[in-house]
Amino acid sequence: EARWKLLLPVVQRVMAGGAAEPLEAWMEDLYRRVSERQTMGSVVDELRGTLDDVEKALDQFFQTRVIQGVAAHERSNEWRDDTFHG
Repeated sequence: EARWKLLLPVVQRVMAGGAAEPLEAWMEDLYRRVSERQTMGSVVDELRGTLDDVEKALDQFFQTRVIQGVAAHERSNEWRDDTFHG
């Protein structure tokens, strides 16, 4: 709480048009942590989007393989029927 009391006059001075003073070490640390958290959030969002794309591509690939396998099996059965019963 004491830190916030130190920050309030700084913010009020800047809002009134005064010059900003150099940040204290704890303020820089706070800013850096918030910035890192936002960056990590952006990275995680990007990875989730990429993972969704990969999952869709894999689903489509394997669905196509299953359909092709079923079709090949049906063609094989048709060939056997024609060969042995034709």
